[in-house]
Order: sequence, then structure tokens, then C-alpha cells
Amino acid sequence: RCAGRVEVYSGGTWSTICQEGWELRDATVVCRELGCGTALEAPSSARFGGGTGPLWPYIPDCSGTEESLWECGRTERRECGRGGGAGAVCSGLGRAPRGVPGRAVTAVHPFAEQLSVRLAGGRGRCRGFLEVSRNDTWGRVCANGTSPGTAAAVCRQLGCG
Repeated sequence: RCAGRVEVYSGGTWSTICQEGWELRDATVVCRELGCGTALEAPSSARFGGGTGPLWPYIPDCSGTEESLWECGRTERRECGRGGGAGAVCSGLGRAPRGVPGRAVTAVHPFAEQLSVRLAGGRGRCRGFLEVSRNDTWGRVCANGTSPGTAAAVCRQLGCG
């Protein structure tokens, strides 16, 4: 769960971050936010692929000291070159992610609301119905309109493979 393509959930969809302008200091923030220690690498799409969803329309501009990718500055992306997917390889040593330990990872939405995901009602922490918490209220996600890409992103985010 501490290495892979970097994706963000914004505007109701998962988006891949463009590799253009992606640097180790950006990966450092992602590793910190996920509780995965320090960034060892900030690989391009050759390592983890370009992603299946749309590209995020911004290029993060982190100093490396932010607690969350959403706290970083950003500029509008004009083009993305080949492949598109920025990656992060983290040391894997760090504090537990914010949210329910082992069940949810919290990311700050661009509009400063809390957004967490978890799987509930199944056997074990990696099975169940997808639930999202927005501003401290949990609700089940409707299966209509979801994709295998969404399921894969949630499983990665929860450290479930």
C-alpha cells in the first residue's frame, strides 16, 4: 500500500496525477499523508502505468512540508506527455493513516471537507460495502456508475491489494 500510482478523489471521480512536474517533494507529501514514512522515489508512468480514469487537471507544487497533497499549491495542467501517471515509493515506516486504523484513509477534499472511505459489513477488513464519510457522516456508495477502476483505487487506498 506504500508504493504505486498517485490518484486523487475530486469532483466525484478518481483522477491520476500527471507525471509532468512531479518531484520527490510531492511524493514526500503523499507518503506522509498515507502514513507510509518518507518518499524514496517519485517514479513516472513507466513504473506504475498511466491509470484508467481522467487526468487531474492540476500539477501539484509542494514544498515537501505539507501534511496533505490538498495543502500544496497547484497550477493548471496544460499537457501531460506520454503515459501520464505520477508515482510514489515510500519507506513504509510511519504513523498510521488518519481515520479508522486499518479501515479508512482520510484525504482532505479541495473544499476543506473530510472525506474517508471504508469497507463495512463484510468478513475481514478488505471485504464489504463501500462507504464514504463526508463531514463525519458515513453513507453507502451506490453500485450504479462505479467501475472496476474505482474498486481497485479503494482497495489500494485501504492497503487491501
